[in-house]
Amino acid sequence: MIKTPVQLRFHDMDMLGHMYNGQYTHIFDIGKSDFIQTALKTDFDWHDGIGFVNVSTTNNYYSQIKFGTNIEIQTTAEKIGTKSLTLLHKMVDVNSGEVKADSLCVLVCFDFRNQKSIAIPNPWREAVEKEISLK
Repeated sequence: MIKTPVQLRFHDMDMLGHMYNGQYTHIFDIGKSDFIQTALKTDFDWHDGIGFVNVSTTNNYYSQIKFGTNIEIQTTAEKIGTKSLTLLHKMVDVNSGEVKADSLCVLVCFDFRNQKSIAIPNPWREAVEKEISLK
């Protein structure tokens, strides 16, 4: 599991004083980026090379997040296929341990030069399989 601390910003809140739904996906993306850089030990050249594209995201909201809540994103690999990777993100209140929301996202490995999906390279696959086995 990769743990990513997140600093909430004034911009993340709505008129009711809690984080509005649209921001959750943006914040889950911070965990996704951290997972890719940490677990796969790579930075992607999104315009020339290979990387991942997000093809599906499902968010679940369990309780409000108010400004000043100390949260982190906990990201784990749930499944790896030939071309796809499924990640589970949990948005956790660091102080209470409560899961405030979670997100399941499916990423597909993509060749940006040739504009097509490709098999996940073996070094990335091995790194993800290692993360899965650590669960």
